[in-house]
Amino acid sequence: CCSCGITPDQVKDPLSDFDVEAEIPFATKAAVSPTPSPTQAPIITAAPTAQGISWQEIPGTYTSAPTRKPTPVPTVYVYTTPGPREEELSVGSEGNNVYLLQKRLTALGYYSSNCDGIFGSKTKAAVLLFQETMGIMATGTADLYTLKVLYADIKTYSQMISSGSVTYSATPVPSTITGYELLQDGSTGSAVIKLQQRLIQLGYLDTKADGDYGSVTAKAVSLFQEALGWEKTGIATSALQSYLFASTAPYYNGSQPASYPTSAPAAVSYTTLSPGDTGTAVKKLQARLKELGYFNSDASGNYLAKTTDAVKLFQSALGWEQTGVATASLQAKLYASDAPDYTAPTKAPASTPAANTSIVIQYGDSGEHVTRIQNRLKALGYFSGDPTGNYYGQTESAVMLFQEQLGLKKTGIVDKALWKALFAESAPSYENIEFYEEVDGSTVVLKPGDTGSKVSKLQQALHDLGYFNDEVSGNYLSATTTAVKRAQKMMNYKIDGSATYALLERIMDNSAPTLEECRSYSLLKVGDKSDSVAKLQQRLIELGFFNNYSSSHKGKFTYATLEACKEVQRMRGLNSIDDFASAEFQAYLFSDAAYYHSYSYIEE
Repeated sequence: CCSCGITPDQVKDPLSDFDVEAEIPFATKAAVSPTPSPTQAPIITAAPTAQGISWQEIPGTYTSAPTRKPTPVPTVYVYTTPGPREEELSVGSEGNNVYLLQKRLTALGYYSSNCDGIFGSKTKAAVLLFQETMGIMATGTADLYTLKVLYADIKTYSQMISSGSVTYSATPVPSTITGYELLQDGSTGSAVIKLQQRLIQLGYLDTKADGDYGSVTAKAVSLFQEALGWEKTGIATSALQSYLFASTAPYYNGSQPASYPTSAPAAVSYTTLSPGDTGTAVKKLQARLKELGYFNSDASGNYLAKTTDAVKLFQSALGWEQTGVATASLQAKLYASDAPDYTAPTKAPASTPAANTSIVIQYGDSGEHVTRIQNRLKALGYFSGDPTGNYYGQTESAVMLFQEQLGLKKTGIVDKALWKALFAESAPSYENIEFYEEVDGSTVVLKPGDTGSKVSKLQQALHDLGYFNDEVSGNYLSATTTAVKRAQKMMNYKIDGSATYALLERIMDNSAPTLEECRSYSLLKVGDKSDSVAKLQQRLIELGFFNNYSSSHKGKFTYATLEACKEVQRMRGLNSIDDFASAEFQAYLFSDAAYYHSYSYIEE
């Protein structure tokens, strides 16, 4: 939908700066090709023509035009991008190869944080643990030899432990070469990961090994000390670790291993948590929200869009302003024994919606009430989309715009009072509407160099989804441009760093998936045939969008499949409809936010 011609650049391939989402398979037992590898690198010489050759015109090997010389010398151009086994990676490295490194370390059990393509302290800790386990010099840098071992057909970390291949007592550590490094609350790194892995294996710890020695790890150490009959200090001394990693270490025989609590201690002071925060406090917050039914994802410790929405739901249950920020007072309510459980919003009967005092219509709802709201907002100039009956981001934004016009708090929720004001004859219209009616998806709305509140909103949305890691400043500079390019790549849009209407429409929607969720998928289009297409079709059937499915076309992306995908996009409330299934679309489709068609009955 957004593909445009690219002006040839005779100096540099304009796509060479972008990563390619391609996972190179691990080493095979047989040779991939009978052609032997060249023993000498090809010679690169200047182009023979005066005008040069554009990068689109150069095939894998270019031979200069014949001359009158009897033996013309071929000119070879080589364009290479280092693969995941060919680029040395260290702290500060970024890109697809780092992402693949993190994925491989995760698969082998050495890494448990987000795979974000950024080589930080946790990635370094995982590399150190891998190097120590495999007997490689522990530097924390993924050099070429480390990568060669990493991508080979090897055992996982847990398999290495269970097979007795790992001998911890001989592992050198920074503080001493004869014993174990003293670990306590505040310690981080590979030594902490090993400690946590061993505590998990023995049953004392019931959470992921994240390399952060916090209160939960200290509690697990105390449980082990109790099993030994030692004083429960929660500190992993060298002597304690020698017992912990011994083959005779006792397994936990209690009923409550250390884990992140879902309720807080009686007397505790809270620190305000906001979108963008990370850490143990966020994990506890997510665990408690999940226990009460407001949050349905894993407690990752990252305060992003889903956590913000969950906090808003809890604030709504308390009757508070929905800011999405977990203040100290809110956390006190959340961890209290009488904290309210989540209750789905009550919808009024279709015949007399305005007469029902319990009417509450908000994000995620669907039906006749939503259609009526959308039609009314559109008539007043606050809403420019098609009335779909689905209450998502565009509808919520229009409701907030109406509330702003009335001088009310912008909650995005239609209660009885707002319903009455919306359908009143005196309801104010909005003349200066900021939405873009009937525009092409490729229309550029924001571009590098722009400033202002709209740029801040773009940056915040990209930050919440994991594309943008810089400060929300309202200045569209290089970091924002890079974040936009990442989003464009996931959505299969032209990668130019300018925010088009189609891109804004998706990332501003509350149902937009994160970058991490999108990375699990690749582009699918008409004509493709694969297991991924079959899974896509099955999901469309489950959601009620593919009633005319033919089993003879299973796994083949037909035009009928495309039409089902387009219908999902329309039901999502999008104006810009794609002619393919992007990674972002598939991540949304397989998420809990995906809209179920009201006519989901499928005849056998």
